[in-house]
Amino acid sequence: MGWNSTLVIANDYIHDISEDDQFGSKISKAISMVHHGEPVRIDGSRAVLVETHHNSHIVPVMVGGNNGIKMPCSPVKPEADPLDMLKAMADAMGYTLRKKPQRKG
Repeated sequence: MGWNSTLVIANDYIHDISEDDQFGSKISKAISMVHHGEPVRIDGSRAVLVETHHNSHIVPVMVGGNNGIKMPCSPVKPEADPLDMLKAMADAMGYTLRKKPQRKG
């Protein structure tokens, strides 16, 4: 039981963050706001709270450019293998995933 959240921290600001006694409170506030679906920026570019989800399934997130994007995906159990996750993502976007045929010779 419980919830997980994906937080992206811009490492360039790690010293500023370590000096900020209120950073934990800012993360807590962002978690309460992220339920609306859009990532929530924390202190400008220092961090972004991407998403929050129940811990009974895995949520794929792509990270880069000081941001994160929650990928569309059908619920996948934590014990699922990466191929099952990829198939669920493809399905959620209206695609099917199939293995390439083996090359001859």
